Amino acid sequence: MNLSPPARPAARPWENRARMEYRTLRHIVRSARQGYADFVRQGLESALRIPVLLVADLSRRDRHECNICGWSGRTFYPNTGPGYHEMEVACPGCSSQDRHRSLLALMLAETDLFTGGRRVVEVAPMRGFERLMRMQDGIDYVSFDLERHAMERGDITDMHYETDSVDYFVCFHVLEHIPDADTALKEILRILKPGGQAIVQVPVDWDLRTTREYAAPDPRDVGHVRQYGKDFTVKLSDAGFDVRGISVSERFEEAVIDRFGLSPEPIFFLTKPH
Repeated sequence: MNLSPPARPAARPWENRARMEYRTLRHIVRSARQGYADFVRQGLESALRIPVLLVADLSRRDRHECNICGWSGRTFYPNTGPGYHEMEVACPGCSSQDRHRSLLALMLAETDLFTGGRRVVEVAPMRGFERLMRMQDGIDYVSFDLERHAMERGDITDMHYETDSVDYFVCFHVLEHIPDADTALKEILRILKPGGQAIVQVPVDWDLRTTREYAAPDPRDVGHVRQYGKDFTVKLSDAGFDVRGISVSERFEEAVIDRFGLSPEPIFFLTKPH
């Protein structure tokens, strides 16, 4: 089963291990200054685990593989920050997380995005995923963000792209940061071609009946402005999309999910009606 596109960026494990360690140490220092002892403990756990995993990788007993960059090794690496502490999700080859690998797997399995001739816009890209998309022949790809790394600067609530001009819009773990998410969804709907799709994921608390709005961005939750509940799909439908959610567990065997370290969290394919 092919979980990778025709072209992939080269894995850079030494560079990315160093970047992971630096980010983790910076998180520890910031958390200590803010008085978040639990974050400090989590950061120390991850900072100590990274060099241990490096040594384990040198044994070349490959159990896992990244479908974005092709790295293979004993296990995926920790991903720790303000409000998250996951021990086996990050790829040292490209820094992708389990959700990015699931995104790519489902894009290949569920869309015609990689067949060429498609206009693809992504907001707040992950560096490794952006490199992958820019390498694909026949895909007109652009990324944007307000502040972080991206090809362009732009605001998701006021995009400069023409109406009915985009085949696919990728929006991963972004809407929970946007105070005016309703306007962002309207803008996504505007720029998509009829029949075009937005590929969206947010952190959802499936035990929460309705979305909880925060009075201010939560510094202990990556600056999120809300916690989405199981009414998330209703919000997407109300914005005008035809909504289909799918998990990799519905599409791939468990051995494949484990091998590539895929996240089972659902990804939503939002189609603009004709």
